[in-house]
Amino acid sequence: MARPQRKKELTWSGCNPDDGNRREAQLKGDKALWQPLFDKGACLRRHDRGKESGQEILNHLIDRSGKKMELDIQVEMVTYGKKLSETGAGKEVQEELDKLKLEYEKEMEEIRKEMQTALEKKDAERQEDLRENRAMIENQMQAARQEARWLEASREELRREMKEEHRREVEELRAEASKRERALEATMRQNTERHDQLTRELSTMQRQMNDSKIKDHELAELKAAAARREQALQESSKQNADLHKQMISEISAVKAQIARSKMKEGYNYTYKYGCPWCRSNYLYNDPKTTVDCNTIGCGRTFTTFGNESRPNSPISDTFDGIDSESDGSLHS
Repeated sequence: MARPQRKKELTWSGCNPDDGNRREAQLKGDKALWQPLFDKGACLRRHDRGKESGQEILNHLIDRSGKKMELDIQVEMVTYGKKLSETGAGKEVQEELDKLKLEYEKEMEEIRKEMQTALEKKDAERQEDLRENRAMIENQMQAARQEARWLEASREELRREMKEEHRREVEELRAEASKRERALEATMRQNTERHDQLTRELSTMQRQMNDSKIKDHELAELKAAAARREQALQESSKQNADLHKQMISEISAVKAQIARSKMKEGYNYTYKYGCPWCRSNYLYNDPKTTVDCNTIGCGRTFTTFGNESRPNSPISDTFDGIDSESDGSLHS
């Protein structure tokens, strides 16, 4: 039985240049192939020199984009000032965690009821099965808590990156403002020196015109020159005033940019509250908030006053058999 032939890979290094050019032209000119793409602005780059041509293609794509790519979560947190939990990605993760929490709590409640029934019937085998199921669910809950901690760690890393990016942005804005201010001040100094020079020249001409010995044609020339100096003096004064307004406007604009950049920072929180039951930490800017603990296995509600947390029900009322050790997570 004949073995099927493998299709040949067509590469520039594996074909005759004339043949390659002919095939390329055929692809570009065929309406059923590439021509519609070129009609809409597509371009073609040959990958015929290994790493070198590959790098050229990448550079072309980067230059063509003209701007760096931003993740949706960065735009939501930086541009719109949203918390991580308010972003699309954060909501999806939180919804999944809430769903898992409800499922696990429902399963745990069913196991408790079955264990109670088994205890009443003194069914040792059933009790052992229930203990195994309970251990399995507790492991699943621990895995969900670990995922929540991972999400928090990712959020804190993003906050640090945002903080560093904002710091660089503010420094660049301040440097640009300082550079522009120095340039405008240098221009204003030059105009001031020109203004002073014109004033001195005009004063000299006034004294010459007051000289009774001066001839009529010389007086006319001096008056014309003095008029030109006065006009230049007025223009210099106006230019200085315009430059001063421009400098104030540009510096104010940069200061406003700096202020907006600082306002965008999503990492600054004033209050840190700890759940009295599971000791999970929560970050807020509101000094008095009722917090629903979303730690799996807890789910309690507590009230905060300043940096103090108060339980809304007795702390001794804990879940039967569930370890409420702190998972060390931070929430907001």
